[in-house]
Amino acid sequence: ALPISQDFTGALKSYLTAARMKNVHAFNEVGVDPYGISKEHLARFYAMLGFLYRRYFAVKAYGLEQVPERGRAMLVGNHSGGVAMDGAMVIASMFFGKDPPRLAQGMAEKFINRVPFASLWSNRTGNFTGLPEHATRLLEDERLLMVFPEGARGTAKLYWERHSLVDFGTGFMRIALQTGTPIVPLAFIGGLILIGSLVAFWYHFCNGIRHLVWDAGKGFDPKFSDLTAIVVIAATGSEGHGADCRRAEQ
Repeated sequence: ALPISQDFTGALKSYLTAARMKNVHAFNEVGVDPYGISKEHLARFYAMLGFLYRRYFAVKAYGLEQVPERGRAMLVGNHSGGVAMDGAMVIASMFFGKDPPRLAQGMAEKFINRVPFASLWSNRTGNFTGLPEHATRLLEDERLLMVFPEGARGTAKLYWERHSLVDFGTGFMRIALQTGTPIVPLAFIGGLILIGSLVAFWYHFCNGIRHLVWDAGKGFDPKFSDLTAIVVIAATGSEGHGADCRRAEQ
């Protein structure tokens, strides 16, 4: 396999070339398209996704040939539980698995726009608030839309519910009929395993910072040590249980 940097750079160049040839996703002189999607943010976003998709999670995607090479289409799938890492991996599969790459754009939960950092990056990478008017406009502009009809409820599944579906709306079908958009169904398996792996990584990352403080000869006071231990556990817990918090907001 190619190194991540070469693999990502090749995919990005291929995507931009295809976009210019089809005269879609046109970026202006500062690298921003009509929807506010930024080439700079895409580059950073997909560099990170490439590592997670190919190396850290080693995702396997099957049936990518069923997704149209160009034009409007709607990817409709299940949330497999936990933080919505499954959506990120679906986006990565369209970019790294298709030739030429396709930019899948997700419909995000409304609460994301209330989170400063997440709001900026979500919009700059093409993932907009899940409103019918947004979905319709994107599809009429021949874009590839990713939809999880279960919404935030789908991310709050317990381990034994990981292969089940919760109640979901049918608005995506009405939009597909209205815009003449083909629906490509998908099934995502293993999302909770991804989350468990990510939580372990996050725990060791936070605890590693704590050890760096000790390596500098600081933080040996028992009170400070106890406090940083609580912070590490709380930070890990917030990552692992973020889906339940989001569910409570709905």
